[in-house]
Amino acid sequence: KSSVLVDLFSKGIHRTAIVDNSDNLISVVSQSNIAQLLAENISRGDNKIAGERKISELGLGSIKPVSVQEDESVINTLTKIDANGFTAVAVTNSEGKLCGNFSSSDLRGLYKEHFPSLLKGVGDYLSETSPDSLKPTIMVGDPTLAEVADQLVKEKLHRLWIVDADYKPTGVISLTDIMKIIKEFAY
Repeated sequence: KSSVLVDLFSKGIHRTAIVDNSDNLISVVSQSNIAQLLAENISRGDNKIAGERKISELGLGSIKPVSVQEDESVINTLTKIDANGFTAVAVTNSEGKLCGNFSSSDLRGLYKEHFPSLLKGVGDYLSETSPDSLKPTIMVGDPTLAEVADQLVKEKLHRLWIVDADYKPTGVISLTDIMKIIKEFAY
């Protein structure tokens, strides 16, 4: 049932296997699959009402994200992520403007011999190991749910940063946040 999937995904589960009565794998469904369906249908019928709502009306992107300056060490960045219970932090320059995104996926391929790189500034670390993380996808101001869903799907993202006119991070919206909204509206 789709309501079971949305419930799981709204709790932070990113993907799940679908099996038949004999426990044979039929498919794997992810948050991204549900977001794709949302983006395709958010401007139709009853969905249109939700799609036209601003994220501020839905309580999305309203919590100021945790950020670190680009010269802060990776190890301190990981400590902030752990202490705040987030999965990612905004990386900012000396003016407080968003210049990157750091998450656990930026640690892929980190082996014991690379541990000294955790003492580098997060900006330098990302430049060497994950340069795409220095190109965060953003939306300015207070977009609609439809705009956010479309951007997440189009860019194949797990999170989207909300910034003000000065490019300073004001919020972040994840696929899990979108699943919570779907659960609220649909069930």
